[in-house]
Amino acid sequence: MFLPLLMIFFGIIDVSVAIFMKNTMQYAVREGVRYGVTGQTMSGNGAVASIKAVVQANSMGFLAGSTGLNYIEVHFYDPYSTPPLQEVTGVGANNTGHVLTVKVSGLPWNWIAPVGHSGGGALTISAASSDVMEAPPNGVLPSM
Repeated sequence: MFLPLLMIFFGIIDVSVAIFMKNTMQYAVREGVRYGVTGQTMSGNGAVASIKAVVQANSMGFLAGSTGLNYIEVHFYDPYSTPPLQEVTGVGANNTGHVLTVKVSGLPWNWIAPVGHSGGGALTISAASSDVMEAPPNGVLPSM
């Protein structure tokens, strides 16, 4: 009786941690977009590096270090291009009116108990958020 009860207990904890990670990643990318659309940058960083740093800072350690940076994607899209929403890179990608998208994709979560999923592999956590770039407060776009 104790063993099945223990499995259920750890299963509940495991699913709860996975849901917590998903919510944390969603919060982190939202904060990254909020930071990015205002045109702010951190000292010594460009726009993309600053956004990634904000996402890392709000990920509660799940995206720590250079390994965590590999899961963060920052993209800029031009809604007025033909065809619409072509990705823009380089200087001017963060122009006013462009769409900023921040994603965390493929972050692995290895289950504690290999019950209830096929292959005993990792669950991957993903989250994304986007918004339209605002005009910079001083009229000068930050560097990429």
